[in-house]
Amino acid sequence: MKSALKAQLALLTLAEVMKVGMRLVSVTLPEKYLEGLEELVRQGRYPNRSAAIRMAVRDLLLRELWNNSSR
Repeated sequence: MKSALKAQLALLTLAEVMKVGMRLVSVTLPEKYLEGLEELVRQGRYPNRSAAIRMAVRDLLLRELWNNSSR
């Protein structure tokens, strides 16, 4: 993936994500993960747990799938 496209994906705002549509996904997480997510929200780093999880998934896809042209 070209670095310009990578940068664009990394900077998607919540409003932009909402424009492309979202689906509800239910996930079971260990209590420690939930506590960490709550702390990130409490610190104001994310507006809510869903936003934090969306950014984590985006970062995973960028790193593992979309940014690896050799696969």
